[in-house]
Amino acid sequence: MNSQSNFNTIELLKTIIDYSDERILVVSTSHEILLINKGMSELLPPINGRSACVGDSFLAYVPPIKQRKYLEIFERVDHKTTLIFQETIIRNQEYFWMTVKALPIYQEGVLQAIILYLKEEIESTIKNTFETIIANTQEGIIFLNPDLSIKHFNKASFTQSTKPFKTGTKITEYLRPDEKDQFLFIVNIALNGTCFEREVPINDSTGNTRWFWVKLFPVYNSNHDLLGVTILSQDVDHRKKTELALQQSEVKFRNIIENTPVAILTLNKNLAIEICNSRAEKLFGYQQSDLIGCDIRRFINHAYFEFDSEGILSENLISSRFTTTYHKTGKPITVDVSINSYRVNTHKIIVLTVQDVTQILENEIKLNRQIEILKKIAWQQSHEVRKPLANIMGLIELLNGEKQNIPFDTYLEHLRQSTHELDAIVRNIVVQSHEIMRNQYL
Repeated sequence: MNSQSNFNTIELLKTIIDYSDERILVVSTSHEILLINKGMSELLPPINGRSACVGDSFLAYVPPIKQRKYLEIFERVDHKTTLIFQETIIRNQEYFWMTVKALPIYQEGVLQAIILYLKEEIESTIKNTFETIIANTQEGIIFLNPDLSIKHFNKASFTQSTKPFKTGTKITEYLRPDEKDQFLFIVNIALNGTCFEREVPINDSTGNTRWFWVKLFPVYNSNHDLLGVTILSQDVDHRKKTELALQQSEVKFRNIIENTPVAILTLNKNLAIEICNSRAEKLFGYQQSDLIGCDIRRFINHAYFEFDSEGILSENLISSRFTTTYHKTGKPITVDVSINSYRVNTHKIIVLTVQDVTQILENEIKLNRQIEILKKIAWQQSHEVRKPLANIMGLIELLNGEKQNIPFDTYLEHLRQSTHELDAIVRNIVVQSHEIMRNQYL
C-alpha cells in the first residue's frame, strides 16, 4: 500500500511539474536525474536519439564548456542559499536565455539533491532590448499591420507628421489627400514582398518641406507569415538641400561656360581635361567625349605648360602670349591662352580660356595697312594736292588783277596743267580709298 502510495505521489508530482511554465530538473549529488519534467526534457539535447529521462547521468547532457559552472552549483549552495543566475542554452542552433534557480535538498544536514528551475527569459529580454533601441534611435520607425493600422512607432517618427501618431489608427489618416495614392502604391509594393527605398520631400509638423530617407520592407514571422510593414525614415534635409544647391550651382556653372564666347577648359593637377564647352569643340574640331581625359599638351604647345601644377595654385597666371594650336583637320590656329587656378575643398582646378586670335591678327594687319594708306592720303592732301590747287588759285588771282603783258593762252596752259595734276592726285586718292573699302570686307 505504501509502495503504491509512493508511486502515485511521484506520478502525481511529475504530472504537476509537466504543466509548469518552468523547466524543472531534480539531480542527485552523483548527478543522476531523479525527476525531470517535459519542458526540461525537450530543452536538453537528445543522446543517440533518446531524450533525457530519470536514471540518466545529467553530466551527459551538459556541454563540456558548461560542466565546470554546473559543478560549482554543488559547491556554492547551502541551507540558506538559493542560487539564481542567468545562462544561455543552445539547442538546434537556437539560443535560449534562461534564469536558473538552484534549490538544495538536505536530509539530516547532508546534501542529497538539487532542484534546478529554468525559466525562459528571451522573449521579454529581447522585447525590452529592442524597444529601448527603437525608442532611442534617430531613425523614425513605424510598424504597420497588414491593414495599415499603426502597431508601433518611436518618437523620432513624429517629425514626419503634422500630428502625433496613435496606435491602432490607420496611417492614411496622417497623410494629405495628394499623398495617399503614392503612399498606398509604395506600401503595397512592400506588402507584396519587395523592399522600397527612396529620398522624398515631406511636409513636417511645422508645415515646412523637409527631405527624408524612407525605406519600407515586409516583416515575416518564423513561418513566413506576413506580420506587416516596417517604415524606416531619417531626416536628410540638410544633406539633400546641400546636394541640390550644389547641383544647381553646377548647372549654372555649366551654363555660364557653355554660353561664354571663348573656349573654356578645366584641368586637373595632371593637366587632363575635365570639362570643356562647345567653343572648345569647335576650336579643336573634336567632340567633347574625345576631349575629356586628354592631356591639354596634346593640343597646345608643351612649352606653354612648363610650370609646377601645384605651385600654380598660389597665384593666377593671365597670359598675354600667343601660341599655336591645330584643328583636327591640321589647320594651324593662333590662340591666346589665359590660365587661372582655384581650389574647391581639397581639389585643385586649373581653368584655361583659349581664344582664336587668327582673325584678330589678320584684322590688325589689314587695319595697319589701311592706316598707312590713310596716312599717305593725308600727306597727299596736305602736300601734293596743295601744289596744283595753289597754282590754280594764283592764276585766278592774276586774271582778276591788273593786266599783264602775258598772252591769255599762257594762262590757260598753266591752268590746264594744274587741273590735270590735281585730277591725277584725286584719282589716286580715290583708288587708295577703294582699296581700303575692299580690304575691309575681305
